[in-house]
Amino acid sequence: MRPCTVAGAESHVTGHIRSFDGHQATVVPESLARGLTPGMHVRLRVLDDVRGECLYAGYVVRVGAVVEVGGIELESVVQKRDGVRVSVRLLCIASLERAVRPDPADHLPADAPVVTAVDGDAPADEAVADEDPAHEDPADEPVLASVGVTVIDLSANGTRLTCTSRLEVGDILGFDLPSVVASRGGAVALRVQALVVRTQSVSGVLHYGCRFVGLDERSSDHLYAYVARTQREQRQVRVEST
Repeated sequence: MRPCTVAGAESHVTGHIRSFDGHQATVVPESLARGLTPGMHVRLRVLDDVRGECLYAGYVVRVGAVVEVGGIELESVVQKRDGVRVSVRLLCIASLERAVRPDPADHLPADAPVVTAVDGDAPADEAVADEDPAHEDPADEPVLASVGVTVIDLSANGTRLTCTSRLEVGDILGFDLPSVVASRGGAVALRVQALVVRTQSVSGVLHYGCRFVGLDERSSDHLYAYVARTQREQRQVRVEST
């Protein structure tokens, strides 16, 4: 059941599609469809798993427990994937690749004096540390670790999450989103790489806004379909509970 809205000149009804044959649609409204009358010209906006947001022109055929819209003609299709987000709670174990931090020495002016060790300035093992590969600065290489994350909202292009470790902008998390890819044998996980692009404190808890990177078109389609499907299921639960 796809979420939709039926909008007239001075009315607006939200619901979901029960049936749609391309020329006529049956809409189940979330509440009493006030302001719609047979013959009224309306716009039907439908959120489709694959196509995105589809806008149709039509007219009201019948109003009651359902709203029937006939004479449907497609006006536009807009892929608004990033704007379609759903609240979730997914617990995942992620690999964490720390962003390489800049070396303060890289920002020294070109004419800065060079200080070298001389006899008596430092122990011999410290004086030769820069020449020993075992003494290389660990900040020169990405640091890999395993952390726990909780995904709290999701779109086809990114996510918002919390983490058991403090993250910084530029860090990259790799984890499996469970039950995202629908298949004949049941839904399976989708592996994603999430780049931290912003942080925000919410009630004393750090939330991290992340953008998915390296995601191919097929994986993006799977994510969008999962988000739209989950949104429909949540909407249906709200409708049944009223």
